[in-house]
Amino acid sequence: MTPPDPRPGDATCRYGRLHYLSGGAGGIPLVLLHQTPFSSAAFLPLARKLVAERRVIAFDTPGFGQSDPPPAPLSMDAYAAAFADALDEMGERQVDVLGYHTGAYLAAELAIARPDLVRRVSLSGIPFRPLAERQAKLAQTPPAYPDTWPYQGVWRYDAESRFAALTQPVLILQPFEPAFPHWRVPIARIPHATVLEFPHLTNNVFEIGASELTQAIRSWKA
Repeated sequence: MTPPDPRPGDATCRYGRLHYLSGGAGGIPLVLLHQTPFSSAAFLPLARKLVAERRVIAFDTPGFGQSDPPPAPLSMDAYAAAFADALDEMGERQVDVLGYHTGAYLAAELAIARPDLVRRVSLSGIPFRPLAERQAKLAQTPPAYPDTWPYQGVWRYDAESRFAALTQPVLILQPFEPAFPHWRVPIARIPHATVLEFPHLTNNVFEIGASELTQAIRSWKA
């Protein structure tokens, strides 16, 4: 019997309403954090695979999908605080978290801030660029539009120092990312990381690679 699709729900965070899709039951919930400028719907193909064996919670980042926007541009840790608010309100005591692109940085910050809450971390599509490139990107990012605000946080994010602060086991699920050839640089700072590369996954990663990624998550022995 095919499990039902994840169902929509809302929780409260410091910026207002935080929307999510949730489904499945049993085991430690897996929280999914999407890339900018998309929404939790980007994870639906993967979530449909995972809900057969565990609960999945896919959030809309503040300002995207059906989540309320923050009042101003935020740092990655400030965005991540919204997810902690919601998970606490939802009564979740322990979760795993997977983030893609912007969501990878948000997942890392949630794990760093709340080691009591986050058991394991999976990062995919690490959007790392060297400092000079980040500064150039930041200068090109218009500050007036809410849908560009997370990019400001991404280009200001010091992944090298922040990843070094992760204490949880970390699984890297890395597709082919020609725009981010330096992704190994911050990964080298993670104390406990397992790296799996998927060079054939370039677009629609969580649709085309849903079965492979589900198996990788399921098989990971931290």
